[in-house]
Amino acid sequence: MAEACDDPLTHEFLSFLPNPYTRDDALWWITTGIPDGFAAGGCTLAVADIGSGRVLGSVGIGRVRPGSDVGEIGYWAAPWAR
Repeated sequence: MAEACDDPLTHEFLSFLPNPYTRDDALWWITTGIPDGFAAGGCTLAVADIGSGRVLGSVGIGRVRPGSDVGEIGYWAAPWAR
């Protein structure tokens, strides 16, 4: 995940990501960011290669408005999966 999110093209479209994106950033996202998103009504899922388990990207729903069915869908794809 850290390698995928440290890609220059990924940063071009997801400018809010830390730059450089480190292993510590990835661990924070997995252990804190994703659970916080679920608690707020969102959802983040990994997309992985079924054979190797290598991360290919992610898709999620976030910025969910409480009491509504409105949220924001986002995704990213690792350079090796594009």
